[in-house]
Amino acid sequence: MKKLFVITSMALLTTTAFAADSGIDYNEISAGYASMDLDSKTYTGYGISAAYLLTENFFVLGSYGSLEKSPTTIASTSGAVGYRMPLATSTDLVATIGYGYTTITSQAHQDSYPMSLGVRSAVTPEIDLGANLIYVESDDAQSGFGASIKYKINSNMFVRGDYKSLTDSTQYSIGVGFKF
Repeated sequence: MKKLFVITSMALLTTTAFAADSGIDYNEISAGYASMDLDSKTYTGYGISAAYLLTENFFVLGSYGSLEKSPTTIASTSGAVGYRMPLATSTDLVATIGYGYTTITSQAHQDSYPMSLGVRSAVTPEIDLGANLIYVESDDAQSGFGASIKYKINSNMFVRGDYKSLTDSTQYSIGVGFKF
């Protein structure tokens, strides 16, 4: 059960979007490497995610991730809706709520309802930083925090790094993405 919360939260963190009009991008797709330490084991794998700004303030995001430490595989799919509220010229308050579906080898699927509240800021034209509080509702609730950095290589491509610490796990991901 704890694995579900960790993977779902990771997916949300890696897909938190950025607003286009403030130097923070929301319309993007990305893929990368992910690692998670849980119960004295390290699971590694990949994740893909996408985000799209629907209106000036509302956005949607979705992701898929697969982590493995033989013989266990953890696969997670999540979707969420988010709201951004500009706090300053290049800073947004961002809130998300979603649904996660996780399968772990030889176990029944698990549902979760992740939520986050954080701040995203374009500190320079090339660098976006983020920090958020995370809560995942399910049979075994999890809470924690996350941080991210995004470096824009050019007007269409970026690299990203994310870190998350939850009740019983830590995780990070690194990857590349494209704005659209």
